[in-house]
Amino acid sequence: MRLWLAASTRTRPSSAVAKTTSSEFRPAAALAQQYLAERVLGPGMLADAEHIAMASVARVDVLVSWNFKHIVNLQRIHGHHDVNRRLGYPALEIRTPREVLGDE
Repeated sequence: MRLWLAASTRTRPSSAVAKTTSSEFRPAAALAQQYLAERVLGPGMLADAEHIAMASVARVDVLVSWNFKHIVNLQRIHGHHDVNRRLGYPALEIRTPREVLGDE
């Protein structure tokens, strides 16, 4: 199983994906912008959109996060799935660490 861990965005003042010129990140940057354009996430949530977009483009099995407001949020998850399906990306499983690890 391939996991993607969403790191805290509080420590990062700006977008990592938007600043790179690498061609491997362009699809993720475009997908993140699409999430914002379709208001799945608000304009101030670019870093969260990028986490989800990078995991989607990498076709990981599960994105793991404690961010209930912007990432592990059912309404937003449905929005990401809608955008992903239209653009040819799979639906992304988004779960909390507790759901993935259990009560260890």
